[in-house]
Amino acid sequence: MTRETPEQARQPEPIEPRAADEGLLETAVSVVTRPVPTLRRLTSDPKVSWGIIVTVVIALATAVLTAVQPETSAPQEIPSQPGFPTENFMRTLGVALVILGPLFSLGSLAIWTAILLGTSRLLGGRGGYAGLFTGLAFAAVPNILAVPFQLRSDAGLLSFYT
Repeated sequence: MTRETPEQARQPEPIEPRAADEGLLETAVSVVTRPVPTLRRLTSDPKVSWGIIVTVVIALATAVLTAVQPETSAPQEIPSQPGFPTENFMRTLGVALVILGPLFSLGSLAIWTAILLGTSRLLGGRGGYAGLFTGLAFAAVPNILAVPFQLRSDAGLLSFYT
């Protein structure tokens, strides 16, 4: 067992360079398979456009799933109004979720990044907004794995919750 001096303990691990041919999909997969080095690399060399794409794809997948299964996302007590049956309301709600969901996700991520950046600066953090934004966006990549498990059999799709 070795004892480290405070100077040795503060030395960060070297950041692995990104492979020249590693693209967005490979990076997303490596977030699941090797999260620490991948997120460290993404925050030190931020790719904000990739973060935006990942956030929009996850939000779109969730919104489409919700739109496909309106019976699980809206209360059953919604009465049918004269001239506007419940089915039309659910269809309109589904379209609104698909359009507005990714926009709200991006806005929420931007605001949450600003809050965390301010907090980190108060506590002596040194990173930038772009790195934190990219890191938070890619940290949500495992959430896409939950989408298939949320499918329901009554929508004609695979179900693990019967």
